[in-house]
Amino acid sequence: MTLTHAKLGASVFLLALVTHLNSLGGGFHYDDAHSIVENHHLRSLANIPAYFLDPATFSSETAMAMYRPLVQASYALTYGLAGYIAWPYLLFNVLLHGLVAVLVFLLIEQKTGRALSAWWAGALFAVHPMHSQVANYISSRSEALAVLGIFAALYWAGQGFPLRSASAYALGLLSKSVAIVCAPLLFLWQGGKTPRRVWAPVAALSSIYLMIIVGNQFLTRSFAQDVRSYGVQIYTQSKALVYYLYLMAFPVQLSIEHPLGASASLAEGPVILAVALLGSLVFVARRGISSAAGLGFGIFCLGFAIPFLWPLNVLVNEHRAYLPFFGLLYALVGSLGGRRPGITRAAYGLLLVFALMTWQRNAIWQDEYSLWSDAALKAPQSFRAQSNLGLAQYERGELSLAQKTLERAVGLNANYARTWSNLGLVYEGVGDYVRSEEAYGRALRLRPDLVGARANLGRLYLGLHHYGEAIDQLVLALAADPHSVVARTNLGLAHQRAGRQALAVQEYERALQDGPLTAEAYNNLGLAYQNIGALDKAEQALQRALLLTGASTEAAVNLRMLQLRRSGRSPLEIYEALVREFPNRTEPLRGLAALYAGRGRLDEAIAVCRLILSLDPRDQQAMRNLEKLLKSQREN
Repeated sequence: MTLTHAKLGASVFLLALVTHLNSLGGGFHYDDAHSIVENHHLRSLANIPAYFLDPATFSSETAMAMYRPLVQASYALTYGLAGYIAWPYLLFNVLLHGLVAVLVFLLIEQKTGRALSAWWAGALFAVHPMHSQVANYISSRSEALAVLGIFAALYWAGQGFPLRSASAYALGLLSKSVAIVCAPLLFLWQGGKTPRRVWAPVAALSSIYLMIIVGNQFLTRSFAQDVRSYGVQIYTQSKALVYYLYLMAFPVQLSIEHPLGASASLAEGPVILAVALLGSLVFVARRGISSAAGLGFGIFCLGFAIPFLWPLNVLVNEHRAYLPFFGLLYALVGSLGGRRPGITRAAYGLLLVFALMTWQRNAIWQDEYSLWSDAALKAPQSFRAQSNLGLAQYERGELSLAQKTLERAVGLNANYARTWSNLGLVYEGVGDYVRSEEAYGRALRLRPDLVGARANLGRLYLGLHHYGEAIDQLVLALAADPHSVVARTNLGLAHQRAGRQALAVQEYERALQDGPLTAEAYNNLGLAYQNIGALDKAEQALQRALLLTGASTEAAVNLRMLQLRRSGRSPLEIYEALVREFPNRTEPLRGLAALYAGRGRLDEAIAVCRLILSLDPRDQQAMRNLEKLLKSQREN
């Protein structure tokens, strides 16, 4: 590589990096929960060899098993360095995208010999808004690593390095099964004249990979999933391919959830039009193989990369267009007979526009609320978008909005267990415990393995003082997933409320050992330590909880309460001090009301209960306490 090539490649890489700098403020989304945050297999580097043998290590949920060992290893290494701080994971994705963009430049320059046109293609790949999903969605790392392997294999094959090419192909296969398309693409890339020393290692690796995924049952389980019939899959993906082409050309309606519906018949108008367009593209591609290698390869690349025969839950995903977009770029550049200065100048304007659009799109990925609000607006009939938006609204404390959104989601699809589980959380939050129990039960009837729903049901029973039923549900949850932090924390709470403080401490410590670290577990552990008299340990645990949550939280109240107790203050002095220091928290007010009531100071207790209700009008316990106090006041 000459110095000029190095400078051009470096500029493409910097374009990718600068355009996605604001991605680093994002977080974990969607599948990141089960594959990273809740996946205990990632929390020890000693587990890395198991990733290459057992697809079940890919996720905390058995149903989500995938064979992507290299992706898992990258997660584990990042976790070892940064734990659950999101930006290092995102930085890895951004850097990876930059490397892929550089390979786009190198590949097209290798084939065309036109460095400026190749630079334009690499730069456009680097800044295109459609690739913001690969940078911002950590789980899309599998796509980027697989495509990096494919591109590196093509490049090194073209440079005459067959062993490097085969090694890169192996990297792609160990990242995602889509890399298997490298074999036919390599044949097309070399114009049907692939030397034996190049195709033989690739063919051998393909055979070995297929034997591995058959042996570990990843392939058989994937095909056994009853997502949709193959007829519906082919009709729908015919539309999807045209839809991807539209998004590549006009990336103005990007979303994590697209409004493309399934098609059940070839006779549907959109399917007929899509098939006609695809047929014309195939015709052009066949001529392109002899007349313009770029056009032929590019169009075939589009077709190879879309999962026509492999039904997936989500019909359209932007990261699936990552490899096909290279095909489109190569088709455009390869079909241009020579340098076209006018087109090149127009491309610079496109780069600026697309870079600004990407920067804006990155901002949508900053948190779950912004991401799913955008998705629900663009795909209002998507039950998945409504379900996830409802959960985001619940986590923001917008319970009324969350209830409406989740009830709309179950109206769109009543068979999605996660929506019922999310709805159960909302009903529990508004004090409708009967409907909450029904919602959790509905979720578990649909998916008995949904650990989160069972752990939530256990917590609901705890709040209703049904300790036996709570423990039964939590034990079942832990039998399904012994590393569930939510279930183990709730089981610790059950022991704590039943007076078994030592057992509660054990459960909380186990929950924190399994990770991820939660403020709730540290807070509850601190209270349990207090109850057994381990005050130093209690204070340390509450301080850790405070670090995770910040000031003016339950942990802050409990820590201050412990410090006041250790200073020798009386209970009444403690609660009066807490009310002054935390005027917007209900916990100190609740304790103060109980003390006033116990000492016969009913007027003051009633005033405190009314203050609680002014802070939270839905507080059922405060309502019940107020009614009892008013009744006692009348009787006296």
